[in-house]
Amino acid sequence: MESCSSKTGENRKRSATYLSLDWLARKIRRKNSIKDKLQSAGYQIDSEFVARSMLNEDEDKGLLK
Repeated sequence: MESCSSKTGENRKRSATYLSLDWLARKIRRKNSIKDKLQSAGYQIDSEFVARSMLNEDEDKGLLK
C-alpha cells in the first residue's frame, strides 16, 4: 500500500482528529507497557526524579521538558 506522500513527494498533512487519536494510542501503549513491566517487576522508577517532582523543584531547574 503506497501512501500519498510517496506519489507527490510531499508530507501529507494529517487532521487534528488523527493526531489526537495517534497521541492517545501512544499514551495507551506506553501505559500498558509500564503496567506489564510493573507486574513482572521489570520497571525501575527514578526515585530522585519522583522526589523532585513531588517537591516541584523540576520547574525551577528546568528538568521537565
